[in-house]
Amino acid sequence: MTTPVFMETQSSSSERETERETMSFVMPSDYWTPESLRVAPRPLEGSLVELKSGGGDVRAVAAFGGLVSKKEVQARKDALRKALERYGEDWEMDGEQEDEAWSVAQYNDPFTAPWKRRNEILLRIVNKQEK
Repeated sequence: MTTPVFMETQSSSSERETERETMSFVMPSDYWTPESLRVAPRPLEGSLVELKSGGGDVRAVAAFGGLVSKKEVQARKDALRKALERYGEDWEMDGEQEDEAWSVAQYNDPFTAPWKRRNEILLRIVNKQEK
């Protein structure tokens, strides 16, 4: 398993649509440049998998163990947001849509016992003076 696996949830724009979840895997560093991404193994046609380069950004991160649930993610988001407000006076959330600024990183396969799991909640941030 490639680690970490990033999970991102985007809220729908209408009540009839459901939330959209995106799962991202980190490719080996051999494929991190735009030139080398072109020679990376191609996904199967029709698999809904696409190769994208994720530009660099700055993130506030808090690690936690156990299983990842919506309730746990929300609690971790709230705690990280409060810590950023308290200690990160030069930083703020990056982006207009809050759900686009958050992601969850999971580092273990599904068979790892909950007390051995490693997860992270990540918030994309920007320096207020550099905006």
